Amino acid sequence: MDQFSFVFTIFFMLLGPLKLIPFFAGVTQGSDSRFKRAVAIRGAVIALAGC
Repeated sequence: MDQFSFVFTIFFMLLGPLKLIPFFAGVTQGSDSRFKRAVAIRGAVIALAGC
């Protein structure tokens, strides 16, 4: 379990999720909130699976 927290911390630092927020806002600009929510959930599930 200790190794899992170390790996998760390294992935979090390398990926920089806060840097992706402006990109997400630009790509989904003009879309309805239902589509934005679906894309965000799909991205979170894929990132979780990758971790």
